[in-house]
Amino acid sequence: MYYGGGYEDDVTYADLAFPAGVMDADYNIHFSGFLGSTYQSDLCYLRPEINYWDLEIIWDGMKASYPTIVAEPSGRSHISYWFSNNSPFRYARNGGRSWRREVIETGGDIGRTNVSAIELDRFGQPQVLLSLHYSGLVLAHKGLGDWALDPPFDSAAIEFSVAADSDGFLHALYNKFSGPTRYATDRSGAWFIETFDHRVGEGTWRSAQTAPCTSAT
Repeated sequence: MYYGGGYEDDVTYADLAFPAGVMDADYNIHFSGFLGSTYQSDLCYLRPEINYWDLEIIWDGMKASYPTIVAEPSGRSHISYWFSNNSPFRYARNGGRSWRREVIETGGDIGRTNVSAIELDRFGQPQVLLSLHYSGLVLAHKGLGDWALDPPFDSAAIEFSVAADSDGFLHALYNKFSGPTRYATDRSGAWFIETFDHRVGEGTWRSAQTAPCTSAT
């Protein structure tokens, strides 16, 4: 774990649950997680300083979990997280020592699983991959106004991760409730999916969504 000028086995908070971390362009480390009990927890942000850990409480006393975090080159962090059953996912970003929290509106559809994955587009705006109960795998993105949902590009997944390349296009790896692992990218302006067979180390491509991706333009 990063601590001061090197790596040490440093202890932060023993009751930090569901930790997520990211490194920014200046090699600074940013963490998010939840402090508290099974019934009540605080969404928090952690950053290692030279001789101590800087802890900020983003949202206190709320039962929530499974944060995912991404950082701008400037170090400003963006977090998506699950709030509670039958409730929309949430988003938080920091500016200085204050945090802004928002609901990611999904038109009444709820998460099939309680995980999300966040990345930034080429303009530095957040994009959150969600697995919704009725819609399936969708990308929620935010410009200067409200959140918007792209058309789903696959049915629901149980586990997934997402990363953006230098041009802001997304690359997602995910597991369905059954079947092999899949990889998807919107680099061509439409989502394409590769089904990966780990037994032979090969994959085959198929088109999953021929309509242009709003997030890629």
